[in-house]
Amino acid sequence: MTRSSKARLAAAATVLAEEEWLHRWHGVMSPVSERILPRTRYVRNRVLRTVTPDAPPFAGVVVECFPSARHVANPFLFYGAHGPVELLANMARILRAVTAFLDLSRIRASTAGEYFLKTGFRSTGGT
Repeated sequence: MTRSSKARLAAAATVLAEEEWLHRWHGVMSPVSERILPRTRYVRNRVLRTVTPDAPPFAGVVVECFPSARHVANPFLFYGAHGPVELLANMARILRAVTAFLDLSRIRASTAGEYFLKTGFRSTGGT
């Protein structure tokens, strides 16, 4: 089984207080994307501090997994749309929710594959 994953490093919109930023991320963006995107997994991580002095000030890391690479590459599958009108409407919903709490010019994203391999190996419980 293969799934496609996207990881995003999110930079907070600096004009928001932390409590409001978290509300928009968890209380607004997450439910909107849950209704639209065909995710199989969604992991949010809050970045509290940088570890190195020159690290960019990211506020969060999100890992989203999708059923296949097709779901990431095809906008109709990605945005859960059955036609062009629904596609544009869903894209607008996502964009409105994202820009309410993130500075899009400061986001880094990457795509990766996740592979689950089945083997004939069975654990016996011992060493």
